[in-house]
Amino acid sequence: MKMDTTRLCAWCGFVAFGFWIVGFFFLFGLQAGFVPAPSPQTPIPELTNMYRQHQIAIRAGLLLFSVGSGLVIPWAVSISMVLKRIEGRYAPLAWCNALLGALLLIFNVIPLFFFQVAAYRAERSDELIYLLSDIGWIMFLGGLFSVIPQGLVIAIAIFKDRSDTPFIPRWVGYLNIWFVVTMCSGLLLYFFKDGPFAWNGVLTFWVAWVGFFAWWLVMPTVVIKATYRIEREAAALGHQIADDDTDTIQRLELLRAEFQLLSDRGQEGEDLRLRSIHPRQ
Repeated sequence: MKMDTTRLCAWCGFVAFGFWIVGFFFLFGLQAGFVPAPSPQTPIPELTNMYRQHQIAIRAGLLLFSVGSGLVIPWAVSISMVLKRIEGRYAPLAWCNALLGALLLIFNVIPLFFFQVAAYRAERSDELIYLLSDIGWIMFLGGLFSVIPQGLVIAIAIFKDRSDTPFIPRWVGYLNIWFVVTMCSGLLLYFFKDGPFAWNGVLTFWVAWVGFFAWWLVMPTVVIKATYRIEREAAALGHQIADDDTDTIQRLELLRAEFQLLSDRGQEGEDLRLRSIHPRQ
């Protein structure tokens, strides 16, 4: 069993990470000043000037981030392939993970359009730019309705593997639980405009991002290792089957030879019997 395609899909996670670092943290963040995220209480003129003065950096950075986000699907599918190996033929958790990965792509990309639109026309009114920015940040950091269940699904699947050497180490299951806990703070940003639970707060922004990237990078790493193990086990099973087939062929040859010997002896006995009944004249 070859797992080259699954490994390629897993590597897409690292490629996406590179796009995100350059696009979001360097261009959109450092160049345009949006990392850390501006406070929800930032004055309207100050925030709108950020969009007007850094239009190119915002557009280019978010474009790269969007390109990287397109690789979420193969990343999620690679995880599902290993989860299916754990669950067996019927793998509901593997399917759930793949579909939640598709939702993650949606929640990742749609908020970026609001930021892009806010920076697209410098002549827009301040209030409209402010509104677009609010929608973007709330959706981007508060739209956690796919990653939270996805982390739980992966953790459950890992803990279901009761073998002595599980395909994915159990500590990765606990990592997924920790990741879910770090993400839950983002669900409170709808109620706060300052403090650790605001969208620029320590918990909602920094802790959540650290948890997300740790989770994002660990999962393809363990998936790639699991694919090599799956290949080794499949190869060993193939050799065993081949050896069993060879033994079976040898046994059949012996049985055929024995049958032929018995047939020859039986024919000789029949000839002797006929001669005794009908002696030559």
